[in-house]
Amino acid sequence: MKRRDFFSGFDRQKSERYFATNEKIDGQIASLSKKTTPLSRKEAIHFLRRACFKPTSDNINQLTGKTPEQAFDLVFGNGTEAIVESPTEQWATAVEENPLKQIPDIRYPIEARLKRRYKEFTEWWVGLMKSENMPYMEKITLFWSTVWAIEFPYDTQALMPPPLLLANSQVLRKYRLGKYKDLALGVTMSGAMILYQSLYYSSGKKPNENYMRELMELFTMGIGNYTEGDIKQGSLVLTGWRTAPYYGNPGLKGYFKTYFLPTAHDIGAKTFMGETIPARDQSSNTEDQVLNGEVKVLLNIMFTKRAEAISKFVANKLFKYFLYSNPGANDDGMINELATVFRNNDFDILALFKALFTSEYFFDEKNIGIQIKTPPEYIITFQNQLGVDYSNSRDAIHNIEQQLYNPPDVGSWAGYRSWENTRTYPLRIKYAKEILAVATDVGLTNLAVKLGNSDNVTKLTKTLCEYFLPLELEQARYDRYKATILKAANTSEANWGTLITNNPTDAGKGIRALISEIIKAPDFQLC
Repeated sequence: MKRRDFFSGFDRQKSERYFATNEKIDGQIASLSKKTTPLSRKEAIHFLRRACFKPTSDNINQLTGKTPEQAFDLVFGNGTEAIVESPTEQWATAVEENPLKQIPDIRYPIEARLKRRYKEFTEWWVGLMKSENMPYMEKITLFWSTVWAIEFPYDTQALMPPPLLLANSQVLRKYRLGKYKDLALGVTMSGAMILYQSLYYSSGKKPNENYMRELMELFTMGIGNYTEGDIKQGSLVLTGWRTAPYYGNPGLKGYFKTYFLPTAHDIGAKTFMGETIPARDQSSNTEDQVLNGEVKVLLNIMFTKRAEAISKFVANKLFKYFLYSNPGANDDGMINELATVFRNNDFDILALFKALFTSEYFFDEKNIGIQIKTPPEYIITFQNQLGVDYSNSRDAIHNIEQQLYNPPDVGSWAGYRSWENTRTYPLRIKYAKEILAVATDVGLTNLAVKLGNSDNVTKLTKTLCEYFLPLELEQARYDRYKATILKAANTSEANWGTLITNNPTDAGKGIRALISEIIKAPDFQLC
């Protein structure tokens, strides 16, 4: 979709300013200086849109007047909060035989059950995104799932058992704001990654290099910071790790648990990034000793030898996901400042997030309303704003091209304008209309009252636009929207205050008409 076509429906001057395809945003603040002044209502909405799925009226009121640091602590917490308990439903615990080793009559029913349980897992996750309370963790968990990508269908024919996906998501939650090295270790040792990246089959006699390559290329430092020799030697370090995904082979710890198989591990010395990891004999070839003496040492070498590369890599991921994903508009100066904070805090994710979300840079006018909403942001945020529960949320998210735990490849989703195309744009509007249809007219009136200025239709129009749209509008557009409310409510501006008090159903019809127009506007796609 062409840029001018996409933005033809709203303020051209603003769209041209914010969406230059291959240029950096003019006049950008190149500093991480902390913002200490209290948040305005507009800034509170911006903060919530980027940080979580609930830029709701209550949350906006709670954050308005807080300093960014106070807002950050409320919304993100400190990273040590208890994560949600793993469910006990069948999809989360059931063990199946390996379908690829069965005849078709047995294989296909197994695969059908795996697909059904995958749907139940993703519905459970979407439910968490909709229902969680402050401090929030699901948007950060989603973010890390797009960095440490794992696919439900993998190796062309295989399907990942949903209990392994669940366990992996719990690792992402647990370490979401911890040390990046701990997150790297946790994901490396998760059964889903072991199976997905073929560590399940890796041995000293035949080491599999998939994960070691992608650990460096896609998850920590990027191309150009390692050698083929590093891949080969690192792969030897990671031999012997297994999980138990299928019935009939519970491993050493039970199904879906990671365990170490000594006979499959290479016990020779390894030289990785110029550092030697000593050989071991059979008596020291145990799970704890290999984990502490090789795997953790491997990660320590990476984070020591490639500290700058890793810090820039992660800072860039954070910048693109939470601030601006245009690949042609990276602010290298800001990313370098974030990377410095990350390194200076021993790769502490909480410190990295706080540096961005409390900075003057984050709240600069040029960084508001420039990001295209991801499918979960689009579907879940809207219903949370309306205070409704849309039962088709999971399918809607998947249909507008973000299938949870099923990226197009291990490189994850491209983001930015890939979210918008001739198929997904009409679908987005369709789903927004369906979400709006769940709300009652009285419920919409109650929302307007809660937001404030409800008895003055001119002020209410601006309040509703501020709530659902990220940028201020031209006056002519406000006027058009106000006329839409009054026409649908069959009232006049002078009588609006009486109507909203005495006839919330008719007032709600007017508010519904306005929101119906808003969701058709291109800037409704932005946050």
